[in-house]
Amino acid sequence: MLDDEAWIEAKVAAGTPEAMARTTLTTFQAAPEGRFAAVDPLLAELLGREPRTVADQLAADIDAA
Repeated sequence: MLDDEAWIEAKVAAGTPEAMARTTLTTFQAAPEGRFAAVDPLLAELLGREPRTVADQLAADIDAA
């Protein structure tokens, strides 16, 4: 497993702009910390329905196929 800086260096060497590599890394770090787990109630208002989980959406897509 690569440390953060080595991962960024590898992405930059493969052609990814450094800023994009750093942004992607912070997303990867935030996800297992649960930073995307909370949903603002405004989302339901904007959607006009309760939001679905990714698992629910994938299950619906599989059922529809």
